Amino acid sequence: MSLLVEEFLHLDSRIEELQRSLIAMMSDDARVGLLDSIPGVGTWSAVALVLEIGDPVRFTDVRQLVAWAGLDPRVDESGDGIVARGISHRGNAHLRAILFPLIMAARQHNPVISAFIQRKITEGKPKKVAMVAGAAKLLRIAFALLVTGKTYDAQHEANRAKPAADQRQKERAASSQTACTAPANDLTAPISAKERRRRRGRIANPEYAAAQPSQVCEVGPLEQDRRATAPPSSIHVS
Repeated sequence: MSLLVEEFLHLDSRIEELQRSLIAMMSDDARVGLLDSIPGVGTWSAVALVLEIGDPVRFTDVRQLVAWAGLDPRVDESGDGIVARGISHRGNAHLRAILFPLIMAARQHNPVISAFIQRKITEGKPKKVAMVAGAAKLLRIAFALLVTGKTYDAQHEANRAKPAADQRQKERAASSQTACTAPANDLTAPISAKERRRRRGRIANPEYAAAQPSQVCEVGPLEQDRRATAPPSSIHVS
C-alpha cells in the first residue's frame, strides 16, 4: 500500500511539473491570454483549451466546434416521432473533460454563465441538462474570443442586444402611428345596427361626449394615396 501511495504522489508531482512546463512554453501565446480573461478559467485551463481546440479557423462556425466536442444534441427520428437522446458524446472527449470542471467554476465566478444556467433551470430543464448547455455556451464564448482576438466582455450580449431592441421599439412606435382605430362615436364605420344604436345613445349623452378625447388617425403616404384613389364605397376605417 505504501508503494502505491508513493507512486501516486510521484505521478502527481510529475503532472504538476509538466503543467508548469506547458504554461511556461505558452506564456507568450495570445490565445492563452484571451481565454484566461474569462472568469472561472485559469491559466492552465486556458492552455489546455488552446491545445485541444487548436486553430479555430479550421471550424466553419461555432456549431462545428460544439459538435466536435460532442456537446451537440442527438435526436432519433422515426415514423412514431422524435426522441431526444441527450448530447452525442462524439468527437474530442478530452475537450469535454476540460469543460465540465470549468463550468462548475464558471457557475460560481461568471455572472453571464450563472444567469444562463439559472434561466435554463427556470425554464424547466434538469440541472444536469442546464450545466451541459452552460458548457456549450462557455465553448461558444471561447471560440468567439479566439476568432475576434478580443478579451472577455461581460456586457457584450447586453450591448449587442440593445441596438436590436431599440430598432424594435422604433418599429412598434411607427406602426402605432400608422394604425387607425375607429372612434367609439363613428357611425360611418361598418358596424351592426345594435352597435349603431348604442353609439347614438352615447353621443346623445353630454357627459359621455365631453369625456371623449379627440382621436386623430395618422396614416402613411401609401395609405393616403390608396384612400384618395379608392371608390367612396370601399373607404372604411379598419
